[in-house]
Amino acid sequence: MQIEQASYVVIQPELTAGETVLWAGQPDPSVRLHREDVFLIPFSLFWGGFSIFWELGVAGYWGSGSNAGKQ
Repeated sequence: MQIEQASYVVIQPELTAGETVLWAGQPDPSVRLHREDVFLIPFSLFWGGFSIFWELGVAGYWGSGSNAGKQ
């Protein structure tokens, strides 16, 4: 494995006795988004928003909070 000496000096204090670095590298900086992200990003935003509103509704944030016990 090839690792720059400067990088190894920085990470060495974080290693405990017997630990070694097995892999070193960086992600590809040119890859920002993939073709699938056109569908996955909006879906994840929609699903996250839905789950927040669902949980708030289940927790009683809307609805019968002030009308509880009234007939």
